[in-house]
Amino acid sequence: MVLFATLLTACGYGLDPLVHEPGEIPLESPVEVEIEGATFAVPLTEIDVISPSGLQVVFEELDAGAALVHVVRDDFDVLELAIALSAADGRQSACEPIHALPVADFSRNPWLEVHGAALPLSIGGEPVTLEYLGMSVRFTSDGERWDAGTMSAVIDTRELEAVFKAGTDVCALVESMEGTCETCADGVEACVDVELDNVQARRVPISFDPDLDTSGC
Repeated sequence: MVLFATLLTACGYGLDPLVHEPGEIPLESPVEVEIEGATFAVPLTEIDVISPSGLQVVFEELDAGAALVHVVRDDFDVLELAIALSAADGRQSACEPIHALPVADFSRNPWLEVHGAALPLSIGGEPVTLEYLGMSVRFTSDGERWDAGTMSAVIDTRELEAVFKAGTDVCALVESMEGTCETCADGVEACVDVELDNVQARRVPISFDPDLDTSGC
């Protein structure tokens, strides 16, 4: 194939040989290494809030530096994942609860997709949960990182009231940011759809126990 492309280039057709420079990773190459047991750190404060963009300031107040995503099981076209917030030093916290994510679709390797998850966070010392979390990320073929990551989620703005100054109408604030409060599961119009971008991660050489008991904290 390379010889054929080279001949076409020589004949003036302008095609480049289908070869890559040493160390270059083709963007759509599948993961070719074992990732079961691997842990990836997602720097939360580097995530970009696309909509409503004004909520970016909320994510900049996250108390945890990273979310740790651990591959519990790699079963070819599905992955079993566990997630927990990191300690200040980037390692697994002895007290942060561990959450099993819904089975992740890996049938389009290197793309990974998760739907219907819930991710509890702490913002300014207040608990806030990303509900109905959907995530799409692309692994590099060496299994060392992922990029091109996007997330969508629902936030109950009532959980944000303690983050802002007393008396702040969070829904009115969201609407001023070109967002809209929709009806929550309990019938109250207080939930907002959030779109996130720049969800990146790198593989980290730390131990992670998906069965860690944090009930005594």
